[in-house]
Amino acid sequence: MPEKFFRKTDWVSCWTTFVIALIAYALTLQPTVGLEDSGELIVASDYLGVPHPPGYPSWTLLTWFFQRIFNFVTYHGQPNPAWAVNFFSAFAGAAACGTIALLISRSGRDLFFGLTKNRETLTEKSINIYTAVAGVVGGLLLAFGQGMWSQSVIAEVYTLNVFFEAILLLFLYRWMVHPDQTKWLIVCSFAVTLAFTNHQTAIILGGSIAIAVLFRDQKLFRDFAIVGSILIVLYFAVQSRWIDRSVADLMDILPQPISSQADADVHAKYLKFSRCAWRNGPEYAAFWTFLIPILSTPILIALRPRLKTGMVIWLGLILLFTGIDLSAKIRAERVAQGKSEPSLNQFERRERVKTLEQLRI
Repeated sequence: MPEKFFRKTDWVSCWTTFVIALIAYALTLQPTVGLEDSGELIVASDYLGVPHPPGYPSWTLLTWFFQRIFNFVTYHGQPNPAWAVNFFSAFAGAAACGTIALLISRSGRDLFFGLTKNRETLTEKSINIYTAVAGVVGGLLLAFGQGMWSQSVIAEVYTLNVFFEAILLLFLYRWMVHPDQTKWLIVCSFAVTLAFTNHQTAIILGGSIAIAVLFRDQKLFRDFAIVGSILIVLYFAVQSRWIDRSVADLMDILPQPISSQADADVHAKYLKFSRCAWRNGPEYAAFWTFLIPILSTPILIALRPRLKTGMVIWLGLILLFTGIDLSAKIRAERVAQGKSEPSLNQFERRERVKTLEQLRI
């Protein structure tokens, strides 16, 4: 039977830290609505709405669930959904501290066993005890730090972000110890993506995965770099206004040069249409230009042992996307010149009316 990655002392360290931190946060919890973004976030959570950008969808869903669990909590006899949202911050903060304690306890044992001097003077049991205590100390240092404590007792999104970061570090360390178990690297990627649904700053966590892969498996890093570069190029190719204009110039589908206000209006309408068409659904080619690369990425990863085959597939997809995008641009120009009429939704109709009114003014 293979040895378990985490031992009982590691879990004792984790749960001890979690319970102590949660009790401390609960005792100092803000009882109702606070200052700054607190009121807005609580209302959005209660109505399952959308707070200010980026919207924090994962946080909103989880806090809404907590409100349904603790709907019996009141404040001076009135319903108090704010308490449940504040308590979720405490729960996520305590979970993050417990995860850090688990990581310190487990990695500390590897550090001790890696030092021959300590291996000769300390028994395995004493090492487990020392590392468990170190985990509790490290986790509580994080828990009672000014930044962590202040965010764990109010309605904010940051403790959930710290929890995602701790989960990422934990599973990333597990993969580095056993690089043959690639499932943990997939879990890390999932954790980064999930964290990104909470706050956009989580995108920098992808750098930690890249660095770990670079030092542990250079071949895998090369494959990731190739796939990542292709995705980045595709993304900016669709989003960039400069490429929109350059392709249009190459295909000679816009009037050149801009010699009148009418020509300028055609250019402006074309650029706006081609840049935003992907948001209007599958009837627009730009929608598939975004969707197909995302869906085909797992196929390329599955073909990693046959990288040449994967690259051939990707080159074919790039040519396909280029053709689709060019067709969308040509259609956009026809729409701008009045030769074709797109199916406009209500929002687009309002925008068109506003544009015409501004031109009249």
